[in-house]
Amino acid sequence: MKQEKTQWKDFLENISVLQWILTFLLLVGAKMALEFGADLMPVYSYGENNIFRQVTFSEGSVGWRLQQLLKKIMGFAPCLFVGEHWFWIPYHCPVTTFESPSVTEV
Repeated sequence: MKQEKTQWKDFLENISVLQWILTFLLLVGAKMALEFGADLMPVYSYGENNIFRQVTFSEGSVGWRLQQLLKKIMGFAPCLFVGEHWFWIPYHCPVTTFESPSVTEV
C-alpha cells in the first residue's frame, strides 16, 4: 500500500507527464470532433479566479484538522470555496471572454 502511494506521488510530481497526457487527450478529442464534422471554437476567458474565494483555516482549528486528515487519507488537501448568498452563487465580477473564429481543419 505504501509503495502504491509513492508511485502516485511520483507521478503527480512529474507534471510534464501529466501535461503531456492531458494535451494528448485534448488533441484526440479535437481530431474526433473534426472527423464528425463539428467546428471547434477557441475561447479564452480571464477573471474566473475572482468569482469565488478560498477559505483558509487557522492552524489547529476543526476545519484545518479535517483538511489535514483528508490530506493524509487522499494525498491532497481539498479546498473550500465560497461565494455570495448561501456560498453557491459566485461573486459579481466581470469575466472577460474572447472568442476566435471557428476552426474547421487542423
